[in-house]
Formats: sequence, structure tokens, C-alpha cells
Amino acid sequence: MRERLIRLSGWILPVVLCWAVFWPGIQTWFLRDDFAWLGLRLELQSWADLPRILFEPRAQGTIRPWSERAFFLVLSGIYGLDGLPFRVVAFLTQALNLVLLSWVAKRLTGSTAAGILAAALWGINANLGIPMSWSSAYNQILCSAFLLGALSLFIRYLETGAATLYWTHIAVFVAGFGALELNVVYPALAFVWLAAHGQLRARWKSMLLPALLSIAYVLLHNHFAPKVQAGLYKMHVDSSMASTLGRYVLGSFGGERLSDLNLAPWFITMGKLTPVAALGGLAVALAAALRTGRRRMAAGPAWFLVAISPVLPLRDHITDYYTMIPLMGFAMLAAWGLTAAWALGGLFRTAGVAAAAWYAATTIPVARSVAEYHRDQGNLARNLVLGVERAAQLHPGKIILLHGVNTDQFWSALNDSPFRLLGLSNVFLTPGSERTIQSFPELGSVAEHVLEAGPARKALEAGAAVVYDAEGEKLRNITKGYAQIARQMPDELPRHVDAGKAIYSDQLLEGWKPITEWYRWSERRARLALRGPGSPQERLHVTAYCPASHLTQGPVILKLRVNGADAPPFRIESAGPATAVFPLDARLVGQARIEITVEVDRTVDKSNEDASLGLVFGTFSIR
Repeated sequence: MRERLIRLSGWILPVVLCWAVFWPGIQTWFLRDDFAWLGLRLELQSWADLPRILFEPRAQGTIRPWSERAFFLVLSGIYGLDGLPFRVVAFLTQALNLVLLSWVAKRLTGSTAAGILAAALWGINANLGIPMSWSSAYNQILCSAFLLGALSLFIRYLETGAATLYWTHIAVFVAGFGALELNVVYPALAFVWLAAHGQLRARWKSMLLPALLSIAYVLLHNHFAPKVQAGLYKMHVDSSMASTLGRYVLGSFGGERLSDLNLAPWFITMGKLTPVAALGGLAVALAAALRTGRRRMAAGPAWFLVAISPVLPLRDHITDYYTMIPLMGFAMLAAWGLTAAWALGGLFRTAGVAAAAWYAATTIPVARSVAEYHRDQGNLARNLVLGVERAAQLHPGKIILLHGVNTDQFWSALNDSPFRLLGLSNVFLTPGSERTIQSFPELGSVAEHVLEAGPARKALEAGAAVVYDAEGEKLRNITKGYAQIARQMPDELPRHVDAGKAIYSDQLLEGWKPITEWYRWSERRARLALRGPGSPQERLHVTAYCPASHLTQGPVILKLRVNGADAPPFRIESAGPATAVFPLDARLVGQARIEITVEVDRTVDKSNEDASLGLVFGTFSIR
């Protein structure tokens, strides 16, 4: 009984440490991409919509039905905008990961202590901070569970020969594709395991099926998901992968980011030395393992290389939490080295304890700060979103203008349109807000959320709008004072139109259907008016949505004319959101009004009154 309690406490210890370090993350509300995923429930009008919602390629062509679609659909359907259940599920899944990693590491090292230590070292790493405090990164946690679960079942199959375990492991592995694309590396990790235990020659056939399934997944994914041609997620399969690998290796320990915190200079210097010290320690551990015949410990660095390889082509999108799964390999090697040093006693034991203390002392403050940052950003988003909900209750039907929104508030909440979750489509930033909010063009456009001076002035003069100051913890009504400022604003046509919002209806001329929920269809040809560009460098940005039914006869051609002059046509080749950017004639600069005609080469193939439906249009913006 006593031994069982000791063993149980050993499994629990890594969980307690991980939860203690990242506890602020369980208090995080929603932010950034969370609002886009929460919006999935607005698309679920019937059970017939469910397959499309679960399996349609979304952000950057990803297909993650369990970790993103089902995760947000189910929990938001039950709990609404309560963020706690999302975080509880993430923390519980991570607890499972820690137990599984401890078990796998014990099998690799042959030591219960090393297994527990491996889970503890991994569980406090700073690079786990974002998944442990942001619901949109749950895919990393869930994928870890599928990979570790499949490998654990495979190990038990190797030990027992039970066919049931083999086929269960296949089922878990296949299910993992619904969590994250990184699941594709599982067969390679299993090959590493077999090689480390000298079983590759005898058992390699057991990995043929998983390898074929991974190849099939890659082929199917590349066929159905649109390939990213530009931007942060463009793949660069070239020499830059080596430098990307170097950056991930050096950024694996957390201490190098202590300079971001307000700490003593000597401690920051200590943190900067952490990557060198940690890599040196891992090298010593690996050399000692090889020298003493423990060649299986080479599986640790091999695990890291295999698991990090799929993201190495993402040269322009290096992200700390991409190392979450690869770091398990380093943790297992480090744990074996530390337990071996402890067993040797004397200076070796002292050095091992010092190394573990150094790692913990430099990674935990960074890990904690990441969790606290996301908690605080979530609080900003909650105060803003729920404050607007209350304002809408006080002023039903009125436009709500938010003044004083800062960079953190905008990118944490507003950029991903959270107010549609509350049934609100008439919330905007006050004119000029785009000049005070830092721009990140790769993430979105601030200007698209701003109500320009002309319509803002008209709405306030008509008593159709209220203005709230967002600078404090609570929104404050400043309509009376701001209305005086608005009287001095120019009464000019906006350079931006959101076709799905009624405030812009006056700028939509002919060829438009009524607003349906959050969007508006065009007919085959439609016209609208905008103010001309402010400089020759500005372009016309158009967002639209193309239904799959449009593409049965091939790509849809979107044609555009500005003041009668044709722009280059734009080809829409895949269903879903589309963004087109059109050049503008320099002679349009400064014009008070320009007219734009959009036309598609064919409409929805229906035999009813909606046969003239063209495309679903979102925004037209000159910037």
C-alpha cells in the first residue's frame, strides 16, 4: 500500500508542478482567434452543416475537427462565453499528457524517477505557456495526448503481442489527425523507438500501416486544403530550414527570454546563458549514455528532430509553442542524465542538482509571465466585449462607437469580430482610431473596424449612435462630449464599405440583395461608391466568400471596373473566403467619389428567385 501511494504521488507531482506554474492560464478568458472559432456555432443551422464545419479547410488551410471545431462548438454550445470550461479541459488533457510522458520515459530510461523527472522538466517549460493559457492553442495539447497515447499502446503491444493493443493504437493514431497536422510524425517517432531498443529489424513491418496512413493523410490534405502561396505560412523548403532549426533549439529552454522581464541584470545574464548550459548538459548526458552502452537515449534528440521537422519550412512564422511536442525528447534525455548524476553521488550529484535548479529558476519566471500575460489580455477582452453587450442593452438599435481603444485591446479582441457572437453588427471604432493602434497587416486591418468621419457624424447628429470611452476597466459613456467633436468632422464619403452592415447601405447602389445575418449577396453585377484613394500607393482590397456550388464548372472570375476602367480580373479557385487586391489609377487620388462595379462570370445554379446570386461580399477598402 505504501509503495502504491509513493508511486501515485510520483505520477501526480509533475501535474501539480505544471498546474502551479501555469495556473494564471486557467483564468484566461477568450482572445484573438478564439472569437473566430466561437463563431462556428453561428454557422450551425442544422445537423447537415456539421460535416462542413468540422472538416472544411479553415485558417491557413488547416483541418482540425477535434482540437478546434468540436472543442469550441461543444463547449460554447453548453457554456456560452464562459472561458473556464475551455481552460479546465486543457488543464485536464495536459495532466493526461504528463502521466503518459512519465510512463513512456520510464520505459525508455528504465527508471521510475527519470520518468517522473522527464514529465516535470517538460511540464514547467516556458514554451508550453501559450497552449496552457490560450484556448486556440489547445491543438498542441490534444495532439500531444494522441501521440503519447498511440505510442504507449504500441509499446504495450511490443511487450505483450496483443493484437487488440495494436489496432487500438492505430485508431488513436488516426484520430490524432483531427487534432493537429503534426500527428503525421508518429510513424517516425515509433521507428525511433524501435531503433533505440534494437527492434527495428524485427518489428519494422508493424509500422508500415501507420507510415502508409501518414502518407495518405499528407496527399489528401494537400489535395483538399488550399496551399498557402504567400505570407507568414508560406513554406520555404531551402537552406533557411537549418537556421530555423537552430533558432528552435536555442529557444527551447525559456531562460533566454528573461530579458523581457523586470529582473536583476545578473539573473538576466544567467538566463541568456541557459541555452548554452542546457545544450552542454544534454551533450554530456548523451555522451555518457553512449559511453555506458545506453544507446537508446539517443532517442531523445532524435525525437526532437523528428517532431520539429514539419514546421522548419515555416521560416517566417517561428513560434515558441511549436516546440511543445519536440521538447519531450530533450526532457527524457535530461531526466536520464540527472538521475544518472544523482546515482553517481559526490560532485556529479551536486552538478546535477545545480543544473536542474538553474533550468527551473530561469524557465519558470518566463512560463509564469506568459500565462499571466494571456490572463491579463483575456481580462481586457472580457471587459470590452461584455461592456459593449451592456451598452447595447442600454441603447437598443443604436450604433456603438468605441473611443480610446488601444493596441492590446484591439488585437486581443476586436480584430476577430467578437460582437457577432452577441448578435451585434453595429459596433465600430471612432474615426482616427487607426492612427493610434499599432498596425500588423499580416493579422488584419484596423481601418476596416473604424467608422469614418462622414457616417459617424451623420449617425451622431441623427441620435442613432452612442460613444463609449474604452480606456478604463469599464466603458464610460462620452456621447455628449464627443458629439461636439464630431460636428467638426468632414462630411465625406468613406473609403471603406462593409456590405454586411446597414450603416453602409447608402454606398451600395444597385445589384445587391438584402442583408442576411452577417453578410450580403450580390447579383451577377453590382455597383458601389467610395471616396478616392489618398495616395498613389493605396490599393482596393476586396473580401468575399465563394460557395462551393460556384466552382462546379471551374474557377469563378471576378471582374472589377473603377469609374469605367477595367482592373485585372481575379480568379477564385477554391471555396471559402477570398481576398483580392486591385491597383488603382493614380488619377483617382483625391476624388470625392468613385464608382466601382463588380461582376462575376456566373451565378448560383438555381431555378428559383435566387438564381441571380453572385458572390457573398464582405468589405471594400481603399488603403
